[in-house]
Amino acid sequence: MKVGQQAKILTPNNWNRYFSVFGAFSPLDGEIIFKIFDRKNGGYFIEFLELLLKTYPTLDIYLVVDRATYHRSRMVKEWLTKNPKIHLIYLPPKSPRLNPVEHIWRWLKGEVAANRTYVDLEPLKQGCIEKLSSLTSEDALRVAGLKS
Repeated sequence: MKVGQQAKILTPNNWNRYFSVFGAFSPLDGEIIFKIFDRKNGGYFIEFLELLLKTYPTLDIYLVVDRATYHRSRMVKEWLTKNPKIHLIYLPPKSPRLNPVEHIWRWLKGEVAANRTYVDLEPLKQGCIEKLSSLTSEDALRVAGLKS
């Protein structure tokens, strides 16, 4: 904006609404599995873990996660004891840079959210779905910093 002039920033109705993208990224082949939910909580995290089990029914799944409360909730811990094919690997506190999927979230934000305004969440949500769905495995590995 010009010096001394206040820019008008469009604020959509219900501006405090949000959605969350739960996702997993394979550093071996670059495959991304994701699902969008209205919020982050243990129940939705379990629903995402169940999607991973359906996607990889014969494999043990090792998922690197941060220490968010919904990753460590009692409900999630109980679910994990009943589903031993999923193994959560917790990052040290305040160290997202150790998780390659964080590079993909940063890229996604730049592609669909940064420096843009939306009058509703649906176009933003649709943009996230389209960008993540169109990301090839090769590109995902590059975005994550695992391939040049």
